[in-house]
Amino acid sequence: MFVEYFMGFVPKSAIRIAGWMLLMPQLSCHKTTCPPPDFPERGRYEPVKAEYEVGQTITYSCDDDIVLKYGDANATCRSSGKWSEKTLFCEIPAKLESQKESALEILKIPTSVIDGDSSTCIQTGNDTEKFMAFPLDHEAIVYFAILCFGEGKATVTVTIVEYLEYAFKVDSGSPEVKCLHVSFQKYVVTKFIILNVLTNSSSIAMCEVYFYTADNNWCALPPNNSVPNGQLEVSRSKAVLHCKEGFKEKDGREVYATCENSTWSYISLQCAEDIPQKGHNTLAIVVGTLIATIILILLGWTIFSVRKKKMRKVCVICKPGNRNGHTSSQFSCDPSTSDVCTVENSSV
Repeated sequence: MFVEYFMGFVPKSAIRIAGWMLLMPQLSCHKTTCPPPDFPERGRYEPVKAEYEVGQTITYSCDDDIVLKYGDANATCRSSGKWSEKTLFCEIPAKLESQKESALEILKIPTSVIDGDSSTCIQTGNDTEKFMAFPLDHEAIVYFAILCFGEGKATVTVTIVEYLEYAFKVDSGSPEVKCLHVSFQKYVVTKFIILNVLTNSSSIAMCEVYFYTADNNWCALPPNNSVPNGQLEVSRSKAVLHCKEGFKEKDGREVYATCENSTWSYISLQCAEDIPQKGHNTLAIVVGTLIATIILILLGWTIFSVRKKKMRKVCVICKPGNRNGHTSSQFSCDPSTSDVCTVENSSV
């Protein structure tokens, strides 16, 4: 009994399987990472690394306590090589107009409440109602406020225009200044905000007021696009490109995007490899070496020519049998060999 094996035909499916088996080690060795993320103007992120493995998380923060963080503070590297969240915004408060004389004395703004220093406070009286009017430097949407109070109790009402009011209670038993963050859910355009502080049996220390606004140059989200080998420094109005070490923007420009009418307008920027200009240095070395060589050759030829002029030999061939009979007194024939001339003294 014997068995014959026919190996002349191999199915195409088997070839495909074998090919995939050969490629599997290469595919399994490929490691996905995320590049450094964009970062907010007036802010930063941690940890700072050249690249991030999938699952690693970075945390955004702003440079100042009064600067408002707007967006997600954390972002995670995904298997797609992209970050899970968009770049955080670090907001600065709107510029409030300086105190002005008003027809109603109660609407005047205490300077210490808008001086940017939360340690300078004013104390309201007991059972009083305090109104303060805050004109903005331009008409805008008010979407956030930070109100800082010291020790005391009060009912606080923020009025935007005539009909949009937000009321909340403040109760603090500590002299330490605490700041309340108030988010306005409805956006209306205004240039005038009124703050009403109502106290009952106790007074309260008012320390600082900040309002955050949005206008036509305000983009709700950071730019969607990214630049290879670069990071964007993002604010509400523009995005500035920073190329990583060893790269530079090929045309020397910085502003990558600007916000106009709540929409980003992009400029085509690229981070190109910064290659040192070695060709010019090499050419300079070659030319310098060539010039030095020519100078040395000319100098050597000049020295040789001068020495040749100073020492010139005249040889008289003495034939056999001639023993100084017809030769100059300056030369003599060597008697031992009639073919050698000896120069005694020559000035020729």
